[in-house]
Amino acid sequence: MKKYNLSNSEEILMNMLWKENAPLTVSQLSEKITEADWKPNYVDKLVKQLVKKGMVKADGIQQDRFYRSQQFVPCLTKDEFLANMLEEQGVEIRTCGTCLNFYGISDKLQVGEVTNMYDIAERMTKADQIIKP
Repeated sequence: MKKYNLSNSEEILMNMLWKENAPLTVSQLSEKITEADWKPNYVDKLVKQLVKKGMVKADGIQQDRFYRSQQFVPCLTKDEFLANMLEEQGVEIRTCGTCLNFYGISDKLQVGEVTNMYDIAERMTKADQIIKP
């Protein structure tokens, strides 16, 4: 199974974590996900699957009156996830090194290969299909 292959339910849960951008408990997730009537047990099962896939990690504990609940956060941003998913499917991702240096983001590149604009332009002219932002 591919690492970045998510079920529809897992994708809904990940989208909620990305949208909230804060640690959430299983109970909070089941309350916030309104497009499905999921019980906390089902959300807990999904979270465990996502932990196994390396998509979600525990990040703190929330104290609610008499009990404690683990909080979870995504391991990747949505953009990182989408870029990794594309790369896993065989899409070549090329980034101009000069551009990375100019914008001061060389250390933030997590997917693909650093190259130059000459190489990128040459590959674009030979490509069957080009994905644009």
